[in-house]
Amino acid sequence: MKRIIIFFATLAIALNAHAQTDSLVTVDTKGDGLNFNIAGFSVKLEGKDQQKKKTYKPYSTSTLGVKWGVTRLTDSPYYGDWAGLGNFLNLSGKSNSLSIEPISCHLRLDRKGIVWINTGICCTWENYHFFNPITLVNNDNGNLMPVQIEEKIKRTQMNTFYLGASLGLAFRIGNVKIGANATPEVLCYSESRYKTTDKVKHKTEIQGLNPVRLKVGATMMLDWIGVYVDYGLNPMFKEGTGNDARMVSIGVKIGI
Repeated sequence: MKRIIIFFATLAIALNAHAQTDSLVTVDTKGDGLNFNIAGFSVKLEGKDQQKKKTYKPYSTSTLGVKWGVTRLTDSPYYGDWAGLGNFLNLSGKSNSLSIEPISCHLRLDRKGIVWINTGICCTWENYHFFNPITLVNNDNGNLMPVQIEEKIKRTQMNTFYLGASLGLAFRIGNVKIGANATPEVLCYSESRYKTTDKVKHKTEIQGLNPVRLKVGATMMLDWIGVYVDYGLNPMFKEGTGNDARMVSIGVKIGI
């Protein structure tokens, strides 16, 4: 309606100018829509199909998505070499996880942008702070075992770094986006470390964690900020190590 009003207003101005000059009205039908040139004025009328075609974009990309939260290990009985050694995997509230998505791609499955497929790569650092004064080391047989720390310590922890690729399905309603995803990850590095009260640091690379992990999760976003929960489907440690605990992480997500 606005285009029609603008068109007739322009036509009125053009006719008034034409009464004083020799300007002509020309119509160009090349390309999409109609192009009117009236006394030096140009007006383009487009159909609804052309307008919708310009506004529809089937995909988008985003950079630097971040997830940060609290990480825990599920309760699981100890067995094998770890049986009878106490609950040494008891974690403190300082255990946390940081995951960064350098780049991700979002593919819309409908014109209204309600259903989306999301994929991207992610790097995840996890810090497991032990409540008890122990550290994990590999013994002479290569088995991962807990060792009591005799020194006075400030903190003791196990650190891991994973590299993975995520694939998920999301639904957007207004500014709210709810999604679920699965992320296979490869363990790139694992270590145990502790720091004594006199600020001496001890760090040891360890073996015995599962080299591959499948993680599933869910997110709920409001614009660019929201919450997430992740869960490891397979055990943190290799089969036969002595415990089948899984990773659980809950926290805040920033990004798309």
